[in-house]
Amino acid sequence: MVYFQNENCRVAFCENQQWQVVVVLFGLVTCSVPLYLKAEIFRVLAAFGRTPDIAVSLWHTLEASQVRTIHSKLCILMLSTIQYDQRKYY
Repeated sequence: MVYFQNENCRVAFCENQQWQVVVVLFGLVTCSVPLYLKAEIFRVLAAFGRTPDIAVSLWHTLEASQVRTIHSKLCILMLSTIQYDQRKYY
């Protein structure tokens, strides 16, 4: 939950080139994993998206990954969560 509450942690996670958190998470979403795990991954991605600079990067990765067409309902949930969080905190 630290990534959800602390912007510095979100930035540190996403800027670390060795971890490649966003790439790994989008990679996991395209794998055959249980739906509840995919939902949790999207929740983590949505939390990262609370930071505007990271949100732009997430969007580009989402577009490039083709996940949007595969999991459109989950992506809508992720985007609505980001929009809700932005309205709530900004």
